[in-house]
Amino acid sequence: MPADVVAGVAAGGASSAAAVSAAEGAVPEWMADWSLALAHRAEPHGGLPVGAVLVQPHSAERLRKLLLSACGARLPLETHRLGPSPHRRLDSGLMVHCPPPIATLFEAAIAGEAPLCTSLAEFVSRAPVVYLSGVRRHERVLGRAPPAARGVPAAPPPPFTFAEVFAGIGGFRLGLEPLGGVCSLACEVDPMACATYRLNFARDGALLEADLTGLPADELPAFDLLAAGFPCQTFSVRGEQRGVESTPTDWRGGLYLELVRLLAACRPKAFLFENVPGLVTLGGGGRSAAVSGKPTTFRAGSVLRGMVAAFEGLPQYRERLFLAGVRRDCEARPMDWSGLCYEGGQPRGTCLGRVSDASPAHASDAAELTEAQLSVVMAQLEARGECLADRAIPTEGKAPTLISLYQKTGGFSTKLMGFPESYSIPPRKQGAGYSGFYRQIGNAVCPPVVAAVGERLLVAAGVRAADET
Repeated sequence: MPADVVAGVAAGGASSAAAVSAAEGAVPEWMADWSLALAHRAEPHGGLPVGAVLVQPHSAERLRKLLLSACGARLPLETHRLGPSPHRRLDSGLMVHCPPPIATLFEAAIAGEAPLCTSLAEFVSRAPVVYLSGVRRHERVLGRAPPAARGVPAAPPPPFTFAEVFAGIGGFRLGLEPLGGVCSLACEVDPMACATYRLNFARDGALLEADLTGLPADELPAFDLLAAGFPCQTFSVRGEQRGVESTPTDWRGGLYLELVRLLAACRPKAFLFENVPGLVTLGGGGRSAAVSGKPTTFRAGSVLRGMVAAFEGLPQYRERLFLAGVRRDCEARPMDWSGLCYEGGQPRGTCLGRVSDASPAHASDAAELTEAQLSVVMAQLEARGECLADRAIPTEGKAPTLISLYQKTGGFSTKLMGFPESYSIPPRKQGAGYSGFYRQIGNAVCPPVVAAVGERLLVAAGVRAADET
């Protein structure tokens, strides 16, 4: 098998062999066949490291234990039996898909940057094992391609199409569809969020319930705009503030690299991303550097970024960072970030009292704090020298930022976030509260703010005329 088919990893670093084995010629023919079929799946567009390992069935469990031990974490290692090999139709063994922390170990060994740990290196030097860089869960050759996305109407063509990844419960979609956009793809991995998404957008098949790192870019439908509210936990002041650094159990801070991969591979006309202000203020970053409508030019296009105070258009205090980009050949125009949530010189938003109506008794009961939750609140107040009355919010004011930990009635939460009255909340299970939906709505983007920013971006990208706004 040619050396450039796939890099083999041996004890002490990179090997010029195509597979890891104890002796020359010990690699089974089925492994060689699959290696040829998947040799060049590593996308040249970046993204988090991913890959897969071919292994004999009798060695799979031992390999799984060694991989988990090597990265020091309990990770979901998906293993599946392969069908007949693609070229010679040979009986095949197993494939173990490697999430980013494990793929990083192999990639570092291949590059000669760091050897595998002793136990893993000894194993791969004795057992036939092939690591395939860049192989993703939903490769078509594996018979696991994602379901075909729904067709976008050809006549008349929509003003623009968009994809929303890290889709959550569809906040971007609710903001972009009123502007004339048609959703060609939505991607979300959380099952509860997917259930809520389908409850509200069951009329089409745009949603893929999948991990974005497992989707090959060449299997995705075309789209004009990429929208994403990528994970904010590592940038938030409420989190560990690790930024883009990843750990063996948490690589959410690096998932922005998956957006870079899609931008480079799919080349949409524009993108719109949302995150917390900590993305630019973490580690001493200057907030003032983010508030500018002047395009910053990069090799592939222009990026415009701005901080948006959502309380101007919503009944809550909620400041978020929006990153907007335009592809180079679209010749980005300057983007005006001022007055996004204003209409006729006045804020579009409203006060808390205008959205807090009487709730059903069961919803009010669900919003009550448990004894344990109340004790936590009381401890916080005592530490700050405050009393419970200090937490009261005047009805003519704004609510504090809604987060996933807040205990509120489902319908009231959607109003705070600017979701439409028609938005459906998943039914509460018997004896359970709305905790799953609180997490979903607290992590969502605000549709009215998306619409306001998206409208300006479409003009900047030349997709929409200025007189259409």
